[in-house]
Amino acid sequence: MPATDLRLLALDGGGVRGLSSLMILRRLMATVDPDAPPKPCDYFDMIGGTSTGGLIAIMLGRLRMTVDECIDAYTTLSDRVFEKKSHRVTIRGKLQGRFDGAELERAVKTVVVNRGLGEDALLKDPDSPCKVFVCATSKETGDTVCLANYRSPRSDNSDLLNATTIWQACRATSAATTFFDPIAIGPFNEQFVDGALGTNNPVYALWNQAQDVWGDQLRGSLKCLVSIGTGLPALRPVRDDVLGIWATLKDLATETEKTAQQFHRDKSHLDDEGRYYRFNVDRGLEEIGLEESKKKTEIAAATRRYVESQAVFKQMKACANNIAGREYYGPYRTSFSLQGVPVSNHFVARPLATAELEKCLLPRRRARKTQRRIFVLYGLGGIGKTQLAADFARRHQAVFSSVFWLDGRSEDRLRQSLASCAARIPEGQVSERSRNAVLDSEEDLKAVVADVLDWLARPDNSDWLLIFDN
Repeated sequence: MPATDLRLLALDGGGVRGLSSLMILRRLMATVDPDAPPKPCDYFDMIGGTSTGGLIAIMLGRLRMTVDECIDAYTTLSDRVFEKKSHRVTIRGKLQGRFDGAELERAVKTVVVNRGLGEDALLKDPDSPCKVFVCATSKETGDTVCLANYRSPRSDNSDLLNATTIWQACRATSAATTFFDPIAIGPFNEQFVDGALGTNNPVYALWNQAQDVWGDQLRGSLKCLVSIGTGLPALRPVRDDVLGIWATLKDLATETEKTAQQFHRDKSHLDDEGRYYRFNVDRGLEEIGLEESKKKTEIAAATRRYVESQAVFKQMKACANNIAGREYYGPYRTSFSLQGVPVSNHFVARPLATAELEKCLLPRRRARKTQRRIFVLYGLGGIGKTQLAADFARRHQAVFSSVFWLDGRSEDRLRQSLASCAARIPEGQVSERSRNAVLDSEEDLKAVVADVLDWLARPDNSDWLLIFDN
């Protein structure tokens, strides 16, 4: 499968603290586009999650929710599901879940139906541009199993792919120790428990799944990998714990950041190159248990303080810029040239003006092309308008199919510079006569200009940038 500018998203487990990861993601998508925050599924090529993160991954990726829609559905689901039931210990001493797995099933089915699907809709969605998986643990082997909406080229997951429903995947990834009972899935009734037992931070699972799908292209094609946690909890047991449960929960509480640190060490080049970002609230969520759904106010306050800190704001801005920029690889790609544009050795950057240019002119991934976007740079002569436009073109030329600098000082100069664009247009897209034209007459000039304008007007050729310099 071809890979270009891949964006990956990993979502940690953490019970009700998943609200924190959603609030972080909401701020991130709003930073990408403040006026119309996009759906994560329209930007990320793969979303993977565990437990709480698995539920969110399915809602964002498989059900194609906005972050706000996901927050509403997630908080409603949390309030509905985390109603306690008594511990039950069988005569063999086995601990059963404290919460009602059937209620979680009903709650997830309600979410699925509200999105216009049947309650037993499959997780499988092979045509989706956003690949989704959740981590669960095989009770029989203890291995991590990724339940996905796509066929993995390197693993035989066809039996589960063709059998796993959305609600079953949610149950499997959420069957946390002492919380929910295991669930049997597939033609062989394989039992699954919470993926957090092995991959509470699924970043390595995400990397491995991406390698399975995109192979050796991943390293060169990865644009951005975002990992979002659910806060650093205190190491304390839940009530009514049974021998051995405390040790397991302690491991879950510490594993996410240990995994994040290990991944950072293993893939340090991604961080050095600005391609790996980790967000996780560092204080304020310590006393909130995985099941305490009534503490949404505390979760929201701690997360808001975190994302508004200067260091996180700068990191989020860099991450959003990475997500928003997407290199053009389509058929209308032309060579980049600003030949003839004067270069100043004393150019002074104007961050605010540049930000406005970016907001208006940068192509939006998978957004519908409804109208031309026009930005006018105006001011007194000599203040740097030409250099600002040239700087923008040089820094962002990769996201446009073509960048043409046009001389707008007179109609004749404009027509001449339009005609000169023909030679850079890919072969076969305008006539060879226009590509190799010698403009000896007015008729020749008119014909070449008409060819160039027709090329610019093609319905599927809308990612070019024209700069009129007058």
